[in-house]
Amino acid sequence: MKKVLYIFCGMSICFGQFSFNGINTWVQSSAISLAGGGFLLDYENDFTNPGTLKNAKRKIRFSSLNYPADITAYSLIANGDFRSHSLGLKVSRVNYGIFEGRDIENQRTENYSAGDINVEFAYSNSTLSKRINWGIAGGLFMSRLEKSKASGIMLSPGIILNGKIFTLGMMLKNFGKVIKQYGTVKEEIPSYLIGSISHQLSFLPLKIEFDHFSSINGRHDYSVISGIYTIDNNLFIKTGTSTNRFDQSINASFVRTIFTDFGIGLVYKIEDITVDVNSYSYGTGGIIFGIGISVYY
Repeated sequence: MKKVLYIFCGMSICFGQFSFNGINTWVQSSAISLAGGGFLLDYENDFTNPGTLKNAKRKIRFSSLNYPADITAYSLIANGDFRSHSLGLKVSRVNYGIFEGRDIENQRTENYSAGDINVEFAYSNSTLSKRINWGIAGGLFMSRLEKSKASGIMLSPGIILNGKIFTLGMMLKNFGKVIKQYGTVKEEIPSYLIGSISHQLSFLPLKIEFDHFSSINGRHDYSVISGIYTIDNNLFIKTGTSTNRFDQSINASFVRTIFTDFGIGLVYKIEDITVDVNSYSYGTGGIIFGIGISVYY
């Protein structure tokens, strides 16, 4: 797997399309169980739509994810209120592992590592008697591959309309500017326009959401459907899937096809502590595992 990743990294640098792919890598455990969606469902979802920050409880949250090929991701989130303003901070790190160094003649050289760091600040407030929540998140993304470095700055504004039947959301994710890139081919930060709608079912303790991602500077448009089921006041089940499953489908068994692009997670609350365990399966057989711990204060 690492050899495959190494080849992918090398080809991406050559074609100038690799510096900022890690910006949209999942680093929060709830994201994998919701297949990257659930922007309005779960206030543990790292305020991907910064408008949700206004309704989020004050907390400190840590997440750890294990990807295939020994790739790991970690994130630390803290949020709270200052007077009538809601503020948030997220620091995340993706570690792609240690790679065997080789020169142009295929001779062994010093091993090297690769990784990404992302730092984001967020602000949120409400208007019209709290029927509309709005917010903005911005930060710095830094990537490193061997001795090469890349960086960029991003802004992600978002707005949420709290209706009686539906909750609607809209955001521009990762609108930014490249500061430094790996190669000489001009790159852009991968940005998305995301529309969301969620609804609490009246006949089941289930809240569902539909999100549509429209790429601004690419051709990758897709949709996610996700939900959170309340078993009792302390126990929840989360799940999600997306239209990416059609790109991941391979000639495999029926059961394996069903669980292509499928996320599921279990959440348990113990007084002021929340623990969630999550997983996501690719159609090619890879599985991501994640665990998150939130402490409310």
